[in-house]
Amino acid sequence: VKRDPPADAKEWEGVSGKEQHFSPNPGTGD
Repeated sequence: VKRDPPADAKEWEGVSGKEQHFSPNPGTGD
């Protein structure tokens, strides 16, 4: 299932190390 990108997706394009900002235990979305 393709989801719409978050509103700030453009801000994060090309940001190195952005993975560290995400939760280590992500949910499955809605």
